[in-house]
Amino acid sequence: MKQRLHLPIMMFLYLAVMLTGCIEVIDFDTERSGGQLVVDGSVVNGPGPFQLYLGRTANSQRKTIPLEGATVRIFDNEGNSATYVDMSEGQYRIPEQTFSVEIGRTYYLHIELDNGEEYESEREVTPGIYARLDSLNFDFGEIREVNEYGNSIIVPTVNAYVDLSLEQTTPDVFYRFDVDEVYRLSPTDFPDPFGVIPPPCFVYTRPDLSSFTLLNVDANQPRTVSRLQVASARLDNRFDERHYFNVYLRSLTEGAYTFWSQVGQTLSAVGTIFDTPPAPVRGNIYNVNDPGEEVLGYFSAMSSDTIRAFLLPENTPFLPYYQCEYSPAKRDYPPRCLNCLSVPGSSYQKPDYF
Repeated sequence: MKQRLHLPIMMFLYLAVMLTGCIEVIDFDTERSGGQLVVDGSVVNGPGPFQLYLGRTANSQRKTIPLEGATVRIFDNEGNSATYVDMSEGQYRIPEQTFSVEIGRTYYLHIELDNGEEYESEREVTPGIYARLDSLNFDFGEIREVNEYGNSIIVPTVNAYVDLSLEQTTPDVFYRFDVDEVYRLSPTDFPDPFGVIPPPCFVYTRPDLSSFTLLNVDANQPRTVSRLQVASARLDNRFDERHYFNVYLRSLTEGAYTFWSQVGQTLSAVGTIFDTPPAPVRGNIYNVNDPGEEVLGYFSAMSSDTIRAFLLPENTPFLPYYQCEYSPAKRDYPPRCLNCLSVPGSSYQKPDYF
C-alpha cells in the first residue's frame, strides 16, 4: 500500500523481497525550505554524451530554480578531465566522444558556481555490469481512476517486465533500472495539390528518476531474475503508432545503492505524521569550504546494459481511436495533429533503432 506522508522529504516506497534479491521501487519528492544546491547527474561506461542538471530548491514550490553560469568539470584517476558545456536552464552537457568512462576507473565532479562557491563529489569507481538483460515483455491491465468530473473510470494500462541473467562468478551487485519511451507521432495529412506528406515527429520521454527499481543480488543467490516489473503506462494516444520502451540496467556502487536504501529507511522510521521528521538523506556532493552545508543529489559512475522493444496499436487489446487521421467531415483536430512539434519532447530526429 502506498501512503503519502508530509515530511521534509516526501517519498513513496513499495518494498518486495524475492528469492533473487531485494527489490525496492522508490518514488520520492522533496518539500524543503529553499536554497539548497541540487545536483542531478551521472556517467555511464562509454563515450558519452553525459548530462548534468544544477539548480536550487525553491521556497514554496517543489520545482527547482535552474543554475546557469557554473563551471563543471569531471576528472578520473588517470589524469583525464572534461568540462561540461552550459546549455542554459540548468542543463550541462559533455558532447559524445569528448570524454570516455571506463569500468574500474575512479571519477568525481568539481563544480564552481558563478558566486565562487566550490563543490565536489566523492570519488566513485565505475563498477562492472556482471549481468545481461535477456528479454523485455508486456502484459495489459486496467486501473480505476477518478476523472476531472469526479467520476470513477477504468483506464487501460501496459506493464513492462524484464528477465536478466548474471555471471556465475558475480560478487554482490547493486542495480537500478531506468526506463524511457519514444513514440512516433504523424501529423494529419491534409490534401494538398502537391501531395506533400508532413514529416512525423518522434517524442522522447526521459527516464523518470523519481520512480525506478533497485535490485541487490548477493553472490549466493540465483543467477537469474525473472519477470521483474520495471514500468507501467496508460494506454492512450501515445500508442497510436509504434511505441518503444527502452530499459537501462545500471550497475551502481555500493555507496549509491546505500544512498537510495537510506531514503527508504528514512520513510519506514516514521510511524505517524505526528512523529519528529528524520534528518534528510545526504548524497555524495559537498561544499569544499563548508562540508556541513546541505546539498541534495548524488553523482554516480555506472556501467549499463540496454534492451528495447516496441508495441504497435494492433498489439494492444485496447485499440485507440486515431484522432490525427484526416477525414473530410472532420473540422477539429487536437493541436498535436496540426503541429507535432507542439508536444513536449518531440523532434524530427529519428532514433537509429526506430
